[in-house]
Amino acid sequence: MAAALTIKRSPGQLGDDLHRLVDADWTAVWAGPDGDDPRGWAHRIGWELTSIGPDLDLTVSAAGASVTLFREPGAQRINEALQVLWKRRAATSSDNAAVMTDALDAWPGYLAAAQTVLGPAIEDGQAGRVRSAVWPRPDIGVVVTLWINLAVGTADGSRPGSASLRLAFTPYRDGR
Repeated sequence: MAAALTIKRSPGQLGDDLHRLVDADWTAVWAGPDGDDPRGWAHRIGWELTSIGPDLDLTVSAAGASVTLFREPGAQRINEALQVLWKRRAATSSDNAAVMTDALDAWPGYLAAAQTVLGPAIEDGQAGRVRSAVWPRPDIGVVVTLWINLAVGTADGSRPGSASLRLAFTPYRDGR
């Protein structure tokens, strides 16, 4: 199979990252820079700003990993912290089935690493070849989600696709 594999964080590294990320000041993260210098703001919450995207999304080095912080449209507030842990890209659409199988094979290790830190997932779901697990954490003001993401065209084989394992932190609101 001629498909490119990128492992940004191993299951062991995910466990280490989660130990540090659950200790972050999420209230300060969700507030965003609020007019402050983004680099100084990131430094105050213990992270290092590594880039600012075209939509003013911020990429930071947090807990040893690259995490992208997405803002609410037209606002300073941050509404998601996203980390891509693992990704495989198909060279041709005939590689898509193997790409999806590889993602499913990688899933248990990442799920086990997350459960070691966060405990059992409240929701552990699957729909076809997609897996997801959710941990609401009102104690730190976040909902943590781990999932397999399939690019458009991957499942139906209409084009060369990709699969990735992603970790997201979103604000905890009203019981979720």
